[in-house]
Amino acid sequence: MPVRDPQKGIVNGSGIVSQAVRDDFLKQLAGAEVIPVTLAGAYVENGKVYSGDICLSELDIVFWLYYVGDNFFEWDMLHMLSQVTMVLPNPRAAFRARNKFYAHTQIRNAGVPTADFCAFPAADAENMAQRLKDWGDVVLKPVHGDFGHGICRVSNTRAFVDTIAYAQSFSREPLEIFCERFEKNDIAKWISATVIDGTVVFGYRKRPNAFVEGWKVYDAGRIGGNADYVDPAPVRDIAAAAAKALGCEIIGFDLIFSERQQAYVIVDENTLPGMYADCFAASGTGALADHLARMVLKRIGG
Repeated sequence: MPVRDPQKGIVNGSGIVSQAVRDDFLKQLAGAEVIPVTLAGAYVENGKVYSGDICLSELDIVFWLYYVGDNFFEWDMLHMLSQVTMVLPNPRAAFRARNKFYAHTQIRNAGVPTADFCAFPAADAENMAQRLKDWGDVVLKPVHGDFGHGICRVSNTRAFVDTIAYAQSFSREPLEIFCERFEKNDIAKWISATVIDGTVVFGYRKRPNAFVEGWKVYDAGRIGGNADYVDPAPVRDIAAAAAKALGCEIIGFDLIFSERQQAYVIVDENTLPGMYADCFAASGTGALADHLARMVLKRIGG
């Protein structure tokens, strides 16, 4: 089970998964042989992935839960392992779902509601501004963004074109732009749903001080938290269907209630979702370690 630092816990997008959670997880796997390993310093020899002297390619299952980010070497290691043994969570699905354009497209094509979205070359900004003018406000988003960083709301076609031109001025390579139609909504109805192995384990809502200008969640320090448990019932079916469409065993979705559509729509996907102990406790579905252990044991016949 790759970890960044066994003494400090598993680092993820929600902060730190505590040592206590890791110990509980391993305790529940007591009937299986568990070998703690790390992909830091891993290498490939003759097509097999090694961590030190341990051949990961020959293990029955490799479980990982930590923030890989843009460490493409470790993504490659996980992808290579998934070709020869079971890797949980599925790294290919997790890697693809990090791209919000890909994730929105996959979800929408499965019939699951998202905010209206569009992708296009920056050079076509003038034409797209006219095509999307009926949308009203538009939200420009980095496809690999997180914690609200880089998300920009523009309210007219001139601002739309100029903002894209400004971004393009910093790159010699042609940029691809991803944007969403802004849906007016009440932040008091905002719900994030955490899904583990097909089950929506809980919902949570960011507190009002986590929103900037009354519409966007923004976390300057990328710390996470500042959230309270909410019943996920209003979005349960949407979140479960979206997770299935993406093929992700662990994922979260941010949803808003669109005033225009009078329905919940997905506006963000999080491959390392909120995993808050108090939300697990409030949900009555079991602790994080319980869900992770069940996910592994189900696949090894335990």
